[in-house]
Amino acid sequence: MEEVIATLDGMDLPAEMSRAAREKLLWCAGLGLRERFEGEPPSTLAEVLQEMEMVPGGDPPEERR
Repeated sequence: MEEVIATLDGMDLPAEMSRAAREKLLWCAGLGLRERFEGEPPSTLAEVLQEMEMVPGGDPPEERR
């Protein structure tokens, strides 16, 4: 994502959505779900959501409005 943002900035194009996507990806990675599932893909989305609810501080970052 850093390269995408740098490219857009270099072309003087809006990069806000790429920055927001980067922040969301960093937040998701910080939840430690890969470790919780021991590197195996979860069976269902419900399983992922349940694990996300159990992570301390697992609430998504404040959305800008």
